[in-house]
Amino acid sequence: PELYKLRALQRSGGTPVAGRDVKLFSGALEVLTSIREGGGPLADTRFAVASRTSSVEWARDLLRQFDLEGLFEQIEIFPGDKSRHFKNLRKKTGVPYDEMLFFDDALLDAKEA
Repeated sequence: PELYKLRALQRSGGTPVAGRDVKLFSGALEVLTSIREGGGPLADTRFAVASRTSSVEWARDLLRQFDLEGLFEQIEIFPGDKSRHFKNLRKKTGVPYDEMLFFDDALLDAKEA
């Protein structure tokens, strides 16, 4: 689920647990790892996170719990709009917008990007 869907957990003072409360999309870790470690034409692919959640600490903690932090060159997690995330990523990485590929499960975020 999206982090905002875990409000009851937040109200009770709990925090989400990777694999129980939040799960990765099936095959996501394998794809990222394969690209990162596989060499070949995708060997220079760089990964970043762009999340507009207001549950910033939860999101960062889940990245740690899933042991994903090391896969990402940049991590942009803060409330707001995706265009600000991408401006920051462009500035920090030097990667032009037309060379970025963006995946999101929310259509609004994909339109903003």
